[in-house]
Amino acid sequence: HHITDLQLRVPISITAESRELQVVLQGDAVQISSRVHVCKEASGDGGDGRKHAWVEHSTARLARSGTAPYQHRHSIAAIRQRIPSLLSSSFAKEHLSRVGVSGMAFPWCVREHLGGHEEMLVQVDMPGDTNTLSGDAQSWAPLIDAATSISSCILSKNTTMCIVSGIDTVIFVSQGTPPKTGYLLIERRPEEEPQRVDVEILGVDGTRLCRLEGMQFTDLGAVSYTGPRVDPLLYRLAWVRPSLRETPLPMDNVILISADAHSIRYLQELTSRRLNVCHVSSVLELEDRIRDVPLRSNTVVLYVPGRVREIRDVAGTAHAVVCETANILSTLMHSGTTAKLFVLLNGVHKPRCLGQVAYHSLYGFSRVAASEHPELWGGLIDHEGPAFPFLAFQCVQEESVIRVEDGQPHVARMAS
Repeated sequence: HHITDLQLRVPISITAESRELQVVLQGDAVQISSRVHVCKEASGDGGDGRKHAWVEHSTARLARSGTAPYQHRHSIAAIRQRIPSLLSSSFAKEHLSRVGVSGMAFPWCVREHLGGHEEMLVQVDMPGDTNTLSGDAQSWAPLIDAATSISSCILSKNTTMCIVSGIDTVIFVSQGTPPKTGYLLIERRPEEEPQRVDVEILGVDGTRLCRLEGMQFTDLGAVSYTGPRVDPLLYRLAWVRPSLRETPLPMDNVILISADAHSIRYLQELTSRRLNVCHVSSVLELEDRIRDVPLRSNTVVLYVPGRVREIRDVAGTAHAVVCETANILSTLMHSGTTAKLFVLLNGVHKPRCLGQVAYHSLYGFSRVAASEHPELWGGLIDHEGPAFPFLAFQCVQEESVIRVEDGQPHVARMAS
């Protein structure tokens, strides 16, 4: 079995929160993503209930081919003669600790470490007590974790933390159970940037069990992708119909913030539904009237940005609408209200003029606001036509961005 073009994008955050994991296989392409798990107790109207966005951690391609060309037995004695320098068995963990790695994902340990800056032979061992290992005994994860961690030591002159950002090919030669004790044969590819190494996992008799070709290391502070192709930087979103609230969002009071004359139609629709509507033109007016406006339960705050009148105003408007939204959010936060803030756009996802580009910055702002202030952020609704999007407004469980197409709400999901 082969894994090719393995790209490691975002490490999984190790926190106290449980995470949901999904593995998506489409043809020969595989993608691994996770998100913070929302327990059922928190999913009711009284809890947070927010379904967090999926974070893509890695992508790869799978291939099935024979392993005969890769079957080989190395002479451990010959390798020892070729690499005579004996290093401390604590060399790897001391190097990792020096660059900021405080712990290992699996409890492997180094029994012997030979090598220099071009080639290394490392004997690794798993604990004798199998109860200390979590997971499947058939898993290669502990040995591969040791391989990826120790391999960075061949770059030991580099005092910055380097992480594995990609592997060209992973070949599983052995079909048996991974050994508890084995060797890592690590070879540095000379004169390659980004820096790459090849690693072989060997049995105690030198038999090749697994080979990792073209393991790429990247400085943690550097740009995560520096390759010539733009494909790894592109993501495809699918806009799908979301599940709707069984109980619509309570909305007795609406604070409409807008200086746009076109927002008068929203004011009329909201008033026709016998809602208590307060209209202010800006966040400054909201601050002046903060004691008078109905910032109480069942209140929503609706911000409708003004329109771009001339093309030369696009950049300035993009900056202004984000600042206005941030200031509204800040005002609500300091007022102690539980009112939800929504931003209402019209047709930005199907722009008819260049001026609508100014509002695309609010898409990104909305995702950040939903993450940092979920208790106040209601969402961004980008709808079509003149009618107020009541269905999306009241019946979509808290999503950061909602598009309304043909009268129906849609939300973004990562597509493989």
